[in-house]
Amino acid sequence: MSKFWGGGSDSSSTDSDSDFSYSDSDLSYSDSDTDSSSDESTTGPSTNIFDRYLSDSDDDSDDDGPREVLSARAKTVAALNGTVYNLEDAMDDDNWEQVAVLFEKLVRLIEKSPFITESVITVLNELENNINELWEDKSNLDHMSDLAKRDFNLVRQKLRRYLADNRESLASSVQADTLPDTGDASDDEEDNSKKIERFIATRGRKNFRPAEAILAVKALLEEVDAESDLFVAALDFIMACHFDQVRSNMEFLPIDKWPVVIKDLDAFFAVLESHADFAKRFGPSLVRYVEHLDNEFMKSLRFGDPHSNAYLERLSEESAVYAFILRAERFFTEQGMNAELCRVSTLRIEHLYWRPQTLADSLEGKVGVDTVALISSLATRVYKHGDLVARARALLCQVYSLALYDHFYQARDLLLQSALQNSITNADLRVQALYNRALVQLGLCAFRQGHLLEAQDALTDFVNNKYLRDLLTQGYTQSRANDCTAPEKEARQPFHLHLSTDLIECVFSVCSLILQVPLSLRPDRPMRINRVLSRNMDNFEKQLLRGPPENTREYIYYATRAMLAGDWVKCQNYINSIRIWQLMPDHKRVLEMIGTRIQEACLKSYVLANSQYFSNIKLSHLTAKFDLDERAVMEIISNMIISRDLDGFVDDQTKVLYINPKAETNLQRKSLQMVDRLTSLVEANEKLFNYDQYIMSKHAPRANQRPRPRPSGAAGGKPAAAAPAAAAAAVASQ
Repeated sequence: MSKFWGGGSDSSSTDSDSDFSYSDSDLSYSDSDTDSSSDESTTGPSTNIFDRYLSDSDDDSDDDGPREVLSARAKTVAALNGTVYNLEDAMDDDNWEQVAVLFEKLVRLIEKSPFITESVITVLNELENNINELWEDKSNLDHMSDLAKRDFNLVRQKLRRYLADNRESLASSVQADTLPDTGDASDDEEDNSKKIERFIATRGRKNFRPAEAILAVKALLEEVDAESDLFVAALDFIMACHFDQVRSNMEFLPIDKWPVVIKDLDAFFAVLESHADFAKRFGPSLVRYVEHLDNEFMKSLRFGDPHSNAYLERLSEESAVYAFILRAERFFTEQGMNAELCRVSTLRIEHLYWRPQTLADSLEGKVGVDTVALISSLATRVYKHGDLVARARALLCQVYSLALYDHFYQARDLLLQSALQNSITNADLRVQALYNRALVQLGLCAFRQGHLLEAQDALTDFVNNKYLRDLLTQGYTQSRANDCTAPEKEARQPFHLHLSTDLIECVFSVCSLILQVPLSLRPDRPMRINRVLSRNMDNFEKQLLRGPPENTREYIYYATRAMLAGDWVKCQNYINSIRIWQLMPDHKRVLEMIGTRIQEACLKSYVLANSQYFSNIKLSHLTAKFDLDERAVMEIISNMIISRDLDGFVDDQTKVLYINPKAETNLQRKSLQMVDRLTSLVEANEKLFNYDQYIMSKHAPRANQRPRPRPSGAAGGKPAAAAPAAAAAAVASQ
């Protein structure tokens, strides 16, 4: 047997059963009456829960008081129950190596004990059923390692032989844990209150084991008055031990322990609700446990696999956590404890603020919940009694909720009046993440309401930043995956709270498309398109082969090309074909609004792009081309003239747009003169080159022609030099 389960040395634990002995200091059964030499045996640290927590002189205590001595029956029960508990844990973890060790230990305890408890029979039956189920379904064995398979077969064979030989004797030796002991009566009259107080005092000491302490205290609570202070203190201790099992913020409470935790918290609630005298004393502990429960639930979602069915099952258990929050809110409201009520209200806000109407109704358990009014009332309570961090979180949650329900102006005014943007860089990381989420949701709300300029302003800093996922705490970019700190990992949002980064980028690109692309065609002062859209355009322009659009960026690119050409039908079709719109609430109404704005933007693009070539345009032509009424066209053209995007005027009688020709500046005039002179020089050079080619081809000898003899006196080349001189004279004359 390993050192973990036995004494200080594991060499003697495997020799024979006679070495398996417990002294009185181990608070377990001793067989010294059968072997007189066992008094000199060496025993190591005890593994029994009563030995560890019920004694006054442990390793970390400085008390030198007398040790308490339990009866022989109490020692036997403690040893059997402790081994049974550890064996159940090993079976739950499928740790068959530990199961094999603990089964051998349990067999030795049974052989040395005059009786056994009902828990022994129960755990043996569970072990037998578990082994039979695994043996029948061989697919479960395929996932085991070779060592686990060996230990599994070993336990299966030993258990089968042991039950075949001892099943009847085991059934006859069962005694209930509450039966009176046959030992000394004075040993059975120990004060359970003192034991519980000693258990409570051991919390926080070295080698403290919360799981074992919970079992021991629960066993002692059966004989304690349910209306006493000690009973409530013991329940408080049990709840604290549950959450002490989580060693770090990167871990969460095991899923299989949640039913026990919820049951114990319900018992703690029931005691405090039935006895108002305990509210002031244990109220802070109650709200702390509710916060712990909510935090462990969020961590289980944060570090879980969002694409598995287990995540959905876990998410469905949120109603149980929310029920405790509502219960705590009613309790603290009745008791008038404003500080604790404020903390519970903050938890309730954080469960509600991101939910649309259907999910809010499902969580509240009734239809037609006014989520905006509910969050407003809860936030008002937090503003009145909460601290600075709680007020900031409540305000940002309220802004997010108002933006989610399309109350744009209320959300914007609330955020600006708080002046939180001036000090957000000094806030906690979770508050900063919530601020970023609220600002993004505010931009999406502005887009849904048709305020494209406000939406673009709200989303600019996020879309232009390559660390968008980091800003929203929705994961981390690959370059920062290894540099993330522990607080950043703890502040990460669960998957169901994520905002779609593709939707954010699509909304920003559409805003830039409608607002900036037409103004980039102004002849005198073109507007520069933002970096995101221009980079997208440049990347596609560099491609030699361009197929049909497949993703959001490609649809935006083709829509931009269509808008530059003034084709509003193609532009609208490309935008409507983007599949990411399905994630936006009421997307059909939003697409209708975008279609109208695209028609107007294409009208602007068409007029500005052709203003250099047209002197006048009929409004009826624009009305027919862009499927707009005359009043809308007149309004758009008038706004362009007022904002000085277009230099012209509209004749009200003829309904014609007259475009004023741009007067040439001095630089433009000089440039045109330079172009004319360069053109003349190029043409003269081409004529000279063509004439030289003609002369060379004319005087070149033919292939079948003999060379003609020169006349005497013609040498020196003077006649040949006359041709270039004549050519030069001809060019000069031109």
